[in-house]
Amino acid sequence: MPQDLLGFLKLSLKNLEDSIEKAGSSAKVSELSVIGSIKEVISYSEKVIEKGLCLSSSRGIKGFGYICDGRWSIVSTDNVTSISKVGSDIAISFKNGELGILREEGGLVLGPSYVRILLKGYSIEIPYNDYREAGRQSHVIKKVLPIVIDTLRKADESFSKCIKLYRLKC
Repeated sequence: MPQDLLGFLKLSLKNLEDSIEKAGSSAKVSELSVIGSIKEVISYSEKVIEKGLCLSSSRGIKGFGYICDGRWSIVSTDNVTSISKVGSDIAISFKNGELGILREEGGLVLGPSYVRILLKGYSIEIPYNDYREAGRQSHVIKKVLPIVIDTLRKADESFSKCIKLYRLKC
């Protein structure tokens, strides 16, 4: 499953880059900005997930376990990979071909060719190739991006400390 997850992220990134190429010079700055931000989230997600999986494998976790001295839980089955902060609302999960980066107040769900924005009581799905819609929804995306980036940052900082503490090469 971990290889499927990393392959999924690479495919999503490629699909997003293809949509940027197709947009060319006809895309507005706001549209390209939103697409660039989504691209950044995908790249950051890949880095964080690789660290989480490295910590998991270094501890010999198969199926379910805790990493970083019990601060994070990881579940890995045939069709689900999930990393959650214990006692918190932070969750990063890959299920049914979608990567979710979620908190209580909102988050993103990345599909292979779309992004779904979630805010309390609101959800919108934007195909990667519809950069015009991304531009029109930039105000919603800009509300969710800080939540998503903060979620990934917290996981990255925690995993980096654990990797350093355990003296791992990830």
